[in-house]
Parts: sequence; C-alpha cells; structure tokens
Amino acid sequence: LAMFLIALGASAMIVPPPKVSAPANFIAPAPKPLTVTRPKEQLPGLLTGGLVLAIRLATGVFTLGWSPQLLFGADAAAVGTDQGKYALKVGPLAFRDTSPLLAEAPRPAAPLVLYEYEGSPFCRKVREAALLLDLPVEMRPCPGARAGFASELKELTGRMTVPYLLDPNTECGMFESDDIVEYLLDQYGPSRASYDAKALWPLRGAFATVTATFATL
Repeated sequence: LAMFLIALGASAMIVPPPKVSAPANFIAPAPKPLTVTRPKEQLPGLLTGGLVLAIRLATGVFTLGWSPQLLFGADAAAVGTDQGKYALKVGPLAFRDTSPLLAEAPRPAAPLVLYEYEGSPFCRKVREAALLLDLPVEMRPCPGARAGFASELKELTGRMTVPYLLDPNTECGMFESDDIVEYLLDQYGPSRASYDAKALWPLRGAFATVTATFATL
C-alpha cells in the first residue's frame, strides 16, 4: 500500500526536466586529445579513479552483452561516420563495439529520473545498473540526502531518502536500490533467458555493498 501511494503521488507531481540551450554566439570548442596538463593535481584523481574501476570490476563501464569487433578490409570500409555506422578507424582497420542483447530491449520514451548523491554506495549500484542497460537517466543530486534536489524529493514522497527512481513512462516511483535494479532489468532489460545471470553478480549481495562503499570513499 505504501509503495502504491508513493507511486500515485509521484505520478501526480512529476517535474518536467528543465530546458537547456546553448548561449547566444556559443562556439563549440574543437576536440583535442586527452592530456594531463597539471600532473600534480590530476594524477591522484586519475589513479584513484582507476582503483575504483578495479574494485568494482569495471561494472557499468560496458553495457550488458558488450561485444567488441576488429574489422578488416571491406568490413572496415563499410563502417565509420561517412557510412552512418559508429566505428573507430585506424588506417585499414576499424574497431566497433555493439551490444546485441540490448538491440531488442524496450527503451524508455522519456528519460528516467534518479534522485541520488555521489557518496552513496546504494546510489552507485543503481547508476551502474542504468549504465549496463544504456538507459537515459536524468540525475537529480541530493548531497547528503539533505541538499540539492532533496527538498523536491520530500515534496514528492514525504521522505529525503535516496536512491529514489521516478519513471515517467510507467508513472512508477520507488526507493531501495535492489528493488530499483530489479525494476530496471524487468522493465528495460533483455529477456532474462538471453544472458547468464552471473553477469550481474557485481550488482548484488555483500560484494556489491562492500565494494561500492569503498569506491565512494
């Protein structure tokens, strides 16, 4: 009953995302190779970021069913921006990655909304699940579950508890990271019979909680 009332209240108070546009006379910067311009300031962050990826086994870096391909000859010539097919081309070779599992998975018509904050291991699990499924999500940060969008969340649900997922496509809202992960898999994931459930074990159980906690330190 409580979850029904929360979902009912969420459906009545869905806040549309703000409209964003480029300022007048804005000129997009030219792309440049990634470089470390301030080693003393940037290297610690790069090293700790790499450590976080290792601790979480790179969960969320690749989509579910990620499949890399190295193409040669005619296959390499048939991909690229000029052909309308994404690929990284280096001379006669091309690298392309796809996720066949997600090709037939349902896609949300409108972005999901996630109230969360960076320092929460439970929010991290939800963000990683959304990345695994390649879902568009509007993040509404609530630092410490008291600042940012926290007051909006309280108006919506009567609580300032994160993570909280609001799906405008189904008018469904819910707390609890494990429930949210399962909802995303059921609603927007491929058929469970099409992949090995072991692929999702970093999102579940004590391992997920402990490593996600270390990753947020």
